[in-house]
Amino acid sequence: MAKPIGSGILLQPTGMRVMKELGLLESALEYGQRIDRLYGHTDRHFGKPWKFSQQVHKCVLDLQYKYLGEGYYGLGIHRGTLFELLFNQVSNIPNINVKCGMEVCKIEENQDSARLYFKTPEGKHELLDQYYDMVIISTGTHSKLGNFENRLAKPYEFGSLWGNAIDNTGYSNDRTLYQKYRNANKMSGLLPIGKCISSPKDNLVSIFWSLTQKDYMEFQKLSRDGIDFMEWKQSLVDFWPSLEPFISQITSKDQLTYATYNDVQMSPDNWVTDRVVTIGDYCHGTSPQLGQGCSLAFVDAHVLNQCLEKTPLYSKQAQSNYSLKQALAEYRDKRMSHVIGYRLASRILTPFFQSNFHSVSYMRDIVMGPLCNIQPARWFMLRTLAGIQSGWFDTFDGKFFD
Repeated sequence: MAKPIGSGILLQPTGMRVMKELGLLESALEYGQRIDRLYGHTDRHFGKPWKFSQQVHKCVLDLQYKYLGEGYYGLGIHRGTLFELLFNQVSNIPNINVKCGMEVCKIEENQDSARLYFKTPEGKHELLDQYYDMVIISTGTHSKLGNFENRLAKPYEFGSLWGNAIDNTGYSNDRTLYQKYRNANKMSGLLPIGKCISSPKDNLVSIFWSLTQKDYMEFQKLSRDGIDFMEWKQSLVDFWPSLEPFISQITSKDQLTYATYNDVQMSPDNWVTDRVVTIGDYCHGTSPQLGQGCSLAFVDAHVLNQCLEKTPLYSKQAQSNYSLKQALAEYRDKRMSHVIGYRLASRILTPFFQSNFHSVSYMRDIVMGPLCNIQPARWFMLRTLAGIQSGWFDTFDGKFFD
């Protein structure tokens, strides 16, 4: 029996607006967990900033969606649940042929069409016997597509270990994503993610633990479920006792998944060609600090759909002189400011939360907590979190959600 893979994500208001357009928001809310607040703290002694103690609790981050207005909140949801909702919707649409287990390795386009090559189990490249009007590349930050790899994907030093546990404590009732920090090289979090479609009785909480790729190699040397693994789990509980009810349910390291992240550097000029368009993490992957990856990809797809509606390929009522090339160029221009802003914000924020720069984390611990209570800093931080900031002063949400 197939099981959902992966862990939880935080869907932002922009992503939920797209889910509403698709008619899937009610189902997502039924299975996911509403999140009203992001709260992070440290146990640093500020008189002796090199010392840490469980008796110290200093707020570093406190962002509550309610200050943006009624109707703003996040949604914690299991990746498998979100995939299943979307896949079931696609499966109900006629004339969509889903091919699984095929690795596309090359795209060939000409004036009239585009074609795909896939890699066989023997490593050969074979041409699919089909012509396409357009190809959408949405294969993620780690994708390799040969002739369309016109980008630089720089791996971040830090990734995260993820796992899921049943919420037996009522933790989800707080509707809060909690995090704890110690310097910038230690961070853990607990994200309520609601239920899986395959097991709708239990509310789940996602656990994550920041870990460099070098330290992950050491983690892999631990036994599957032996004493050394149990000692590793205890070290996490010693760091943050709130983890105990959840980490105790992780009885084997096989229950944990390590995720790595890339800073994708790709010029907007390369996002589109005459018949190929890139969306999501493939063309603008970032670190997870802003929790925007899924929502940005959803908005990409929504805006692309709006642009394609104007072409005869999409609708008989469309403008007869509006070409696919024009539609893709319009998509690129509409997404540029929003995406570049978040890519820049991610690069600025990442060293404060996932790095070995301890002086930067000390600055974070002193400054960010008070800023969360001061306008206009709180307003700007909340709008950035919610996915509706575009550049320094512009708003995004009113432009594309009519």
